[in-house]
Amino acid sequence: MEINKNNLPQAINALRQCARENRNQPYGTGMVIISSLCNDVADYLTKEIFEQLKSEKNEM
Repeated sequence: MEINKNNLPQAINALRQCARENRNQPYGTGMVIISSLCNDVADYLTKEIFEQLKSEKNEM
C-alpha cells in the first residue's frame, strides 16, 4: 500500500493491527521487534497528521 494524505488513517490502523498481532512474538538478539517498529511508525504518522492539520489551520 502506498501511503499518502488520503489514506494515512487507514495506514495507521494497519500498523497498529500489525503491532497487536506481533506483540508477543519472540525475537533474537539484533533482530527488529516488529510490534515496536509498527507502533513507532504509526506514532510518527499520527504526529504528521496533527502537524499538517495545525499548519493548515494557521494558513486560514
